[in-house]
Amino acid sequence: MKLIVLCKTVFESLAAIMALPIVIKELGHDVEVITSRSEPQTKAAFAEKGINIIDLMPEFEPFPSTVLKKAHFWRTFAKRAWSQIGQKTEEAVLWISTGDTALALGKRLLRRHYVLQIRELYDKYPLYRRMLAKYARGASCVVVPQICRAGIFRSWYSLKQTPLVLPNKPANHPRRSNLEIEDERARDMLARLRGDEKIVLYQGGISPFRELRFVAEAVQTMDDGWRFAAMGTADKEYLENLRKSYPSLIYIPKVVAPYHLQITSHAYIGVVTYSYERLNNVFCAPNKTWEYAGFGLPMLCNDLPPLQLDVQANGAGLCVDIQDSRQIASALREIDDKYDSFSQAAQRLYDSIDTRNIMRSIMDRVSLHM
Repeated sequence: MKLIVLCKTVFESLAAIMALPIVIKELGHDVEVITSRSEPQTKAAFAEKGINIIDLMPEFEPFPSTVLKKAHFWRTFAKRAWSQIGQKTEEAVLWISTGDTALALGKRLLRRHYVLQIRELYDKYPLYRRMLAKYARGASCVVVPQICRAGIFRSWYSLKQTPLVLPNKPANHPRRSNLEIEDERARDMLARLRGDEKIVLYQGGISPFRELRFVAEAVQTMDDGWRFAAMGTADKEYLENLRKSYPSLIYIPKVVAPYHLQITSHAYIGVVTYSYERLNNVFCAPNKTWEYAGFGLPMLCNDLPPLQLDVQANGAGLCVDIQDSRQIASALREIDDKYDSFSQAAQRLYDSIDTRNIMRSIMDRVSLHM
């Protein structure tokens, strides 16, 4: 089967999407990637695996800052994407990697065989939800990253079949601790720490919606062998306030995937936290759960249903009220006391999902519609 993975955004900004072409290729299918832009090292790494990446928008601002710029970006992406698709065989199946990508490609998509991967719930964006309905119903297969989301989308869109669940698990995980760090800034920051310090690491968006100040406060109450580190794109004002209140905080600017895992490999405990601000957060499907688990890192999470069901129920970490620094500190001590047990459970959690078998199921469902 020939598949074309389409991604409207920067390819490396969606680590889980980067896993797709690799798994598809490993299953014996022909696959190509069409994206807005990608990094040269990503292109080279994928070329070694026999996967071509086509950049459509290298000259554009990657994340448009105004409505007009966004509209122009979408129109240009659609025009260039359809031009590229038109040069391929009509039998090629299109893998639409985000809801935005489907909306940008427009109604012409409905005339093709395609997989629709919906990564967000869009519960705060009712117009997006309504616009996606026809693309969900027209897809050969709908793919989501979390089981509760599968039920929600089947109900919202009156789908005949429940979407298949493909967790945001990396296709290839190094699974070794203390990897060499290629990013110079990150390497220099971690080099300043004592070798025996226990790094409690949060990776992801750094903003008020992630409630990191209580984690920072809890870690600061531990002995001097503990440090809190946050890695990712940060809201400048929020980060500045965090640094003022918790001067021992280590901030590592975002590192391009998958090289961010080199930093993760040096952590002791991984943090997963979201607010209750919208259903998209309540029914979260974080990449970081799988990235931490692959290294055997126990996890400190807030008390959201998917984290309770996946992490805590499997013994891979603890879920707490993320706005209570005393609870957080107590959980960190409990994890530290039973570290080997939590670490082994995290590795079992990682091994419990076979991405390749899930992808075979998706391909089987697609074949039925061709």
